[in-house]
Amino acid sequence: MRRFDVRHFPCPSCGAEQAFEPEKGSLACEYCGHEEKIEAKSLPTGHPIEEGLAQAETIDEKPGEVSCPKCGASYPLPVRRAATRCPYCDTPSLRDWLNPILPDGVLPFRIAEKEAHRHFADWIGTLWFAPNELRHVVDARKKLTGFYLPHWIFDADTRTFYRGERGDAYYVTVERTRVVDGKEKLVQERERRIRWTPVSGDVARRFDDLSIPAEGSLPLSLLRDLEPWPLRDARAGMEERALCGFEVQEYDRPLTEGHREAREKMQQRIRLDVLRDIGGDEQRIHALDTRWSDERFKELLLPVWTTQFHYKGRDYYYVINGVTGTVAGERPYSYWKIGALIGIVVALSLIIYFWDQIRAAFGG
Repeated sequence: MRRFDVRHFPCPSCGAEQAFEPEKGSLACEYCGHEEKIEAKSLPTGHPIEEGLAQAETIDEKPGEVSCPKCGASYPLPVRRAATRCPYCDTPSLRDWLNPILPDGVLPFRIAEKEAHRHFADWIGTLWFAPNELRHVVDARKKLTGFYLPHWIFDADTRTFYRGERGDAYYVTVERTRVVDGKEKLVQERERRIRWTPVSGDVARRFDDLSIPAEGSLPLSLLRDLEPWPLRDARAGMEERALCGFEVQEYDRPLTEGHREAREKMQQRIRLDVLRDIGGDEQRIHALDTRWSDERFKELLLPVWTTQFHYKGRDYYYVINGVTGTVAGERPYSYWKIGALIGIVVALSLIIYFWDQIRAAFGG
């Protein structure tokens, strides 16, 4: 097993370990109160996509271990985990990056664990038929884990040429045989029809800051539900002090995979643009030819609070956007509660039915 060297951030005033505090936006010492403000720097425009795709797609999957810089204890480091806390003394530390593409910046946490719990509790309160045990997760203040998760960020200029048909609706009067009062009658009805006209044209669209999750330890569908991210608040460069005290993952979805997914999302948006450009009441698209230019990418570390809930042999995951407080999760159902509601509805229906029968019997 490999041994990694790690970096940590002792307080220059008292020597205690520091960690990033979202509410203050600074590295802070919990013992003497010393703070180091982290200044925001604007992000670069990104790297040409050709440069990124040409780099090695090797993803480091080998486990390793580190020695705590404070207590000296050795402990295993999870695969692709770049930053963590010592399980013995809770000292935060950061190792060197192993994957070939390095993060360009970080979007720091803005909400602390306490506020994240409040957002989570509010979200749980909106779930119908959730088991009581899920509410206990909130009431017991189960610890949330703060992660910085890598995301690929894409920009692109597009111009799409299309061929299709525009459909314009018009109405004609037709006669049909209908049964009216038990007799067949000839009636006149208005019928909607479409007049199709061949069309062609082109649409242009600029895409900025399209985010694609680059790490799959959590369900990708949940991470997508945390969008949009306020990426304009991201800070350029690897500001390691903003990572201190949180778990940090390296990417395991290569740039090629993220780029392919980004283009698919862009094509969905382009298709809507084409339908709008065709106009009319209905549209048909026969061919699309998209030209891509000035494609650029960045890798950013985005903040996520997460926890999980084990219920009836299955793990359910919950994620909270560390900046906006948006919550996404997999919800279990309490079939006992669903059955109880069905029973109540059936009971009320029977009561109403028998009450109506009794009233009818007594001439009510």
